Amino acid sequence: MQRKTQPVPVEDVQAAIPLGNCDVCEDASFLVNRLYYAVPKFEGGQFQCALYYEENTFRKEKDGDLTLVRTEYGVEAT
Repeated sequence: MQRKTQPVPVEDVQAAIPLGNCDVCEDASFLVNRLYYAVPKFEGGQFQCALYYEENTFRKEKDGDLTLVRTEYGVEAT
């Protein structure tokens, strides 16, 4: 499994709120799925909300199973 970008900071994982689970791309051999999270926090008396995603690429096996081949993390907006 490869990781191209850094995951959500550890202190933010506990505050992460799942927003969505979306299939981004699919063909006969692969499935790309994104899990979206919001991480709200108050800093300096102001509310902030960062949007992160986890993108997972799966290979489709002949028996119908999915095998994870790559996980990538990213920031959608802060």
